[in-house]
Amino acid sequence: MNVHKRRHTGGKPFKCKVCSKEFSAGRYLSRHKKTHTLEKPFKCIRCGKGFALLEYLERHDRNVHVDAKLFKCDVCGKRFKSRQNMNTHKWIHTTKRKFKCDICGKEIIQKIHLVKHQRKHTIKQNFKCDICGKEFIRKDLDDSSSRRH
Repeated sequence: MNVHKRRHTGGKPFKCKVCSKEFSAGRYLSRHKKTHTLEKPFKCIRCGKGFALLEYLERHDRNVHVDAKLFKCDVCGKRFKSRQNMNTHKWIHTTKRKFKCDICGKEIIQKIHLVKHQRKHTIKQNFKCDICGKEFIRKDLDDSSSRRH
């Protein structure tokens, strides 16, 4: 309860002797002290940088390696953010059955994706991005394009 109350009062009675940073609870100070030791057991698998705490490694991964694509197709070398996306991609190398668009000839490996693809040819795309001019079938897709710019 005292730690909770200190959140409201701003009291931070626990002070680091190395850097003078103050904390509202002793457990936060104990966790912080690990940052001053040479021991950094949590290593980033992408760049090798070490961290004293797992949460620091996770924050580093989110902030530094935002677009990292760790999973590589062993057939063509294309990289993916998730194993699931890579495994889905691998179908193009192994499946014999492909669906062909009657309009443009594009070959697609899953029928559901062919149906979605063919809508591009048949549905009028009413929503246009003000910045790049890309056209969309749905308004919410247009909004996501604008946010990217």
